[in-house]
Amino acid sequence: MKMIIATAGMLLAANAIAQAPAAGQPAGAGMAPTATTAEEWFKQHDANNDGFLSKDEVKTTRTEGNFEKYDTNSDGKLNFAEYKAGRDATEGAASSSSSSSAAAAPAAEGGMGGGMGGGGGGMGGGMGGG
Repeated sequence: MKMIIATAGMLLAANAIAQAPAAGQPAGAGMAPTATTAEEWFKQHDANNDGFLSKDEVKTTRTEGNFEKYDTNSDGKLNFAEYKAGRDATEGAASSSSSSSAAAAPAAEGGMGGGMGGGGGGMGGGMGGG
């Protein structure tokens, strides 16, 4: 039981560190948006409401690290279809490579579903950032 509590505490601390704003950013910067769907996340990050995500609009998110891979038409911006297809592929890859059911649970981009490994949802994505 102590091991479970200690592990849970370490995961919560790791997630808090992963969500902390970078030096020089205002409080709340880099924090997970409250979006629950890919469409909501996309709209929250489309700062100029032009229907596309630029690299600047996805800074400090996991999408930043995958931007070129998601940008299938290489126009330097992501439309919703490109973002959604890329996100689904990334989360699917992270989920299928995980052996834990908690790690396989998809999460909204940048949310608590983060975890410790890299690009996807669940335990596979938070500490890896981008």
